[in-house]
Amino acid sequence: MTHYKAVLFDLDGTLVDSGSLVAESARRAFDDFGLPVPEREAVIAYMGIPIEIYFEKLAGRTFAEVHPPDLYDRFRSYFRQMVGEDMLRPFPGVAQMLEALKENGVRTGVATSKTTDPARFTCEKTGLAPFIDVVVGSDIVSAYKPAPDTVYKCLELLGTDRGRDVLVVGDAEGDIGMGASAGCATCGVTWGAHDAERLSRQKPDFIATSMEELLEVLGLGPGEGG
Repeated sequence: MTHYKAVLFDLDGTLVDSGSLVAESARRAFDDFGLPVPEREAVIAYMGIPIEIYFEKLAGRTFAEVHPPDLYDRFRSYFRQMVGEDMLRPFPGVAQMLEALKENGVRTGVATSKTTDPARFTCEKTGLAPFIDVVVGSDIVSAYKPAPDTVYKCLELLGTDRGRDVLVVGDAEGDIGMGASAGCATCGVTWGAHDAERLSRQKPDFIATSMEELLEVLGLGPGEGG
């Protein structure tokens, strides 16, 4: 039986297998604006922090040649188009895991670096929305990951106090930093942006290398009453 009262998840790279779509959307947007087109791996390495931060890092000095909001809108348009064409999928077992949490009375939230409306759209299109209680994106907090603001906002909307009985799950260093700075337990997952070695730099409480291991962390594994 799980002992967490709430579990907050990152979205891209944690719940949904979006790395290739994010990278392709960024590459198309950069090309449209005449910016140096980044390698797929470079884009994925930055996942977990808002595009408002890492697009400038990818573009370097050429970033000054564009109007950033137009670039961000173009990226989001490409990504939304791909999601609308059913090109995005949750990772295997994610829907079942979220359903099990709901059945066990655990509140759930998405704490993402995406803006809120696109994040909700992603949850709806991938069939995860019925199992998620709140979605908080970077547009409704004062400070981005790894600041704790996104966690604080999720818990405020859930009506839940922060503490070690709240687990933050994510695939990037920023997710772990966010959860730790909010005083919550943390779990890194290795099927997204960052591997176990990189995640370990943030000293998460747990690292899950498979869905089976994540279920064990959640108390939903075999023989645990989940």
